[in-house]
Amino acid sequence: PEYLLREFANFLSQSKWIVARQQDTRLQAKFSRILRRDAVLFVEAAAPEPGSLRNALKAEFEDDAYVKFFGEEPSPTVELSVVVPTKDVGGAQITELLASLTNVPLTTEIFVVDDGSTDDTLAAVDAFRGSRDDVYLLRETASRGAGRARNRASPLLEGTYVVYIDADDQVDPQALAAAVHSLRADSDADLLFFPYAIEQSATPSGMWDSDQAAFARGVGAATPELRKAAALELTNYPWNRVARTDVLRGVQFGATRVHNDVRFHWTSIASARDVAFLDVDSKPAVIHRKGARQTLTDLSSSARLEVFAALAETRDSLGNAFLATNGPAFDRFARDLVVWAAPKIPLENKAEA
Repeated sequence: PEYLLREFANFLSQSKWIVARQQDTRLQAKFSRILRRDAVLFVEAAAPEPGSLRNALKAEFEDDAYVKFFGEEPSPTVELSVVVPTKDVGGAQITELLASLTNVPLTTEIFVVDDGSTDDTLAAVDAFRGSRDDVYLLRETASRGAGRARNRASPLLEGTYVVYIDADDQVDPQALAAAVHSLRADSDADLLFFPYAIEQSATPSGMWDSDQAAFARGVGAATPELRKAAALELTNYPWNRVARTDVLRGVQFGATRVHNDVRFHWTSIASARDVAFLDVDSKPAVIHRKGARQTLTDLSSSARLEVFAALAETRDSLGNAFLATNGPAFDRFARDLVVWAAPKIPLENKAEA
């Protein structure tokens, strides 16, 4: 009904107070552009044809110094958005990562989402940013988990492509750019998986054997369905893929503190029209430092019980149509993940598990 459409347009207009509350002028400009973008998309979807309804909806938006909803201010051209959740990773590590990301030979924006750090991480990010317009810092005073941190940045992305990187990873700028170029050249794929390396005891090695096998199947697959099936067999890392940003609108990480990347892994693949794989022998774009510092993933604690919530949340978000075809694969994944998590569940929580 028109009155509901007009009410929502008015709600969007009133939401400009969010822009006014941003103390960082770069974030203020970012919030303004995103709110304007969402308002324009809403009007175009609700009233695709010029006429009285479109005019009525536009009339609900008030112009002011913060947001010119239908102004002509151009948005920046950004090729790649990078989201980095961090918590107490240390100033040296985050500075090294940001230096690598700002050397990617693409027009890039970087979001560091701090999840309640208490060390020198925040100071290091502030020092690196300086007056740069391509590095944003979002802060949480209390930790809520890496998944929620990543979700917080997602609505603000303006890049054509997006990649999620962990704060303690290493990035090869040229290899990451090559992955983006490869996805850009594939007009049918919305998601591209690239090889990674695992660093243990300061010695990088290739992907896990199971992931190498899945890559080989994906590269050789003849149909989108077979390529997606191969992708679903990969370890649910969030930093082994680059995606078209528009395809991930609404795709979220889980709300649990552990295993929050399970939902992203499955729903990003489900949302894609098709997926692609770089050759397994391509230079790794990301080196993941496993064991460099203790994380929630490594701990044995009652938090490990969240594996069940993570699986339930993921299954609910996938929907019946996807599960009608891929339900057996999800059930196998769920079984394997619970088997992996079981030794990390403390004795006093075994009965509940």
